Amino acid sequence: MVQVRTAHRWTDVPLTEHGREARGLVPLIRSHRIGAAFVSLLQRARETAQLIRLREMRVDVDLREWRYGSYEGVTPSRSSASGLTGSVQGRGLAEAPGETPEQVEGLADRMLAKARNMGDR
Repeated sequence: MVQVRTAHRWTDVPLTEHGREARGLVPLIRSHRIGAAFVSLLQRARETAQLIRLREMRVDVDLREWRYGSYEGVTPSRSSASGLTGSVQGRGLAEAPGETPEQVEGLADRMLAKARNMGDR
């Protein structure tokens, strides 16, 4: 089977068979006390949480992956051929139109605040 790397953020693609190998992490995860578990709205995230037997998970919209804009679902070779040249590490993908690093940082900061608040309970 040929694996093709694509940019998926808002495309709700199913969990792959490779992703289902997460079930092998159950013993490791069970060896830790987990105070809170958050997952994104995407089906692959929720399925992974179920596979690793998280008892309680909170679905949160702020756990979306980077929004790739015009890059969504595009392989690296096809993005070059199409003239899409944004840099995730540099200026972001706002011209795609996607998100800037600052916008993604805001999502991360909100999630960290939510996790900290869970610890206060």
